[in-house]
Amino acid sequence: MTHLDGDAVVACAVDDKLRIVRWSLLAVGRDKFSGVHPIDAIIGAIRSKAKGVILVENRASKFSSDRIEFVQAVQDAGRLLGYPLLDHVIIGRDGAFWSRSPNRRHRQIDLASRH
Repeated sequence: MTHLDGDAVVACAVDDKLRIVRWSLLAVGRDKFSGVHPIDAIIGAIRSKAKGVILVENRASKFSSDRIEFVQAVQDAGRLLGYPLLDHVIIGRDGAFWSRSPNRRHRQIDLASRH
């Protein structure tokens, strides 16, 4: 996703071994969360009979209230529909990424140091 010109958010439907079985580009642009409904993030998981959803976004500059509300809405909808939000990954401009683990703590991993 680092090759994209602008900010983007992708929903990945994953199987029980966390392999991506389907993905969909939800939005591109600065206001990427406006106009995107939480069901848009889950519909691919429903159609592919996946076990859950992982949200991935790039070039996130800061945590906005729109992002927080959208991720919370996807988490709530996924829980109700049986397609849980398993992770929310943010890929930074420098190649580092942040992953929200199931215990809700953030961690930063420097991809440049991993070979």
